[in-house]
Amino acid sequence: MRCPDPLSDGRAAAIAAAFVIALVAAPAAQALSDHDAAMQFSFAAYRARVALLADKQQIKDRFSRLLPCLLSTVPPPRRARRRVALLLDTAGLDAQLIPARSVLHALVSDLDEVQTTDHALRSGRAAWRARVRLWDQLPDVGDACATLAAWRRGGYDRADTPDVPAHLLARMSSTPVIRRKLAAAAQRMRRLGVPLRDAHRFTGDPLLRGLELFDLTAPPAPDRR
Repeated sequence: MRCPDPLSDGRAAAIAAAFVIALVAAPAAQALSDHDAAMQFSFAAYRARVALLADKQQIKDRFSRLLPCLLSTVPPPRRARRRVALLLDTAGLDAQLIPARSVLHALVSDLDEVQTTDHALRSGRAAWRARVRLWDQLPDVGDACATLAAWRRGGYDRADTPDVPAHLLARMSSTPVIRRKLAAAAQRMRRLGVPLRDAHRFTGDPLLRGLELFDLTAPPAPDRR
């Protein structure tokens, strides 16, 4: 004689329905308090700063390769000056931002993991995403000095003009909306109890402080002891 199936009387469907209802009713990931979320944002920016300082030598090496053409006493002809300046500007940004890409992506990932409903913090996080997306478009121009030397040997022929992202550089130098959002997030972090220095770091300005061209390539100051 066949044993009755204990779930054949419709209880299987009922159990399945109850399971689905339980999943739907399960609470979403709990958002942090505004204070805790602000502190997590400041910790993410601090980790990014530490990681960037660890890449200091790589950034310095890239800057050092630019010095010969930056210090050149042979000016290009007038028709080539703007393109030369754009290429060197791009190379200078490359030296900082290309070694920093993985760090900046990690910063955005860290911010994305913070559960918060605070409008200013969420807006600041979106601003960091937009900034990193913009910086990611910067091409690696390689050895800019070698490119310029080859162009100079060719008499600055228009056909050999280096390709530089002039429109991208203009966008990168003028990002008022991103700056306002980051500044507003930093102000909100400050009101939520984050120390001033840590909140300011979130704006991005202090992240690369001390990692600019002449900070890394200038001769050491004399010992005055």
